[in-house]
Amino acid sequence: MQPHVSCIVVLSLKLLHDHLGHPSLSKLKLLIPILKNLEELGCESCQLGKHVRSSFPKQTDKRCNSIFTTIHYNIWGPSRVTSFGFRYFVTFIDEFSRCTWVYLMKDHYELLSIFMSFFNEIKNQFGRIIKIFRSDNAKEYFSSELSSFLSS
Repeated sequence: MQPHVSCIVVLSLKLLHDHLGHPSLSKLKLLIPILKNLEELGCESCQLGKHVRSSFPKQTDKRCNSIFTTIHYNIWGPSRVTSFGFRYFVTFIDEFSRCTWVYLMKDHYELLSIFMSFFNEIKNQFGRIIKIFRSDNAKEYFSSELSSFLSS
């Protein structure tokens, strides 16, 4: 079996750099000794690849210092398979204590009544009024009734 030899003629250093998979300048100098005096490649893709993406900004630097000050909630669903007729659930997590409540829902329209039930449960059992409800802004589950309940 004869060895296969390929040869390619490249007129552009940038094109060669691209074809080789964007090696660093030092690796390119090892491959092609003629480039030993080259200072930079000027490859935009390599420069962008070195950028560090900043993390999401924190919404608040202060942690709450008592229970039921801030409640995080999230809605999950619909499930393709129902369990006793339930296809959705909503979780409420107290930021301070990390205590979690889970409510099952047959339809996402039940969210308003569950919100009101949860709010009243905290008020009656613990004598506390929740100050902040925080979510991932899932607009598809947000209604004008829920908005007016939260603003009251």
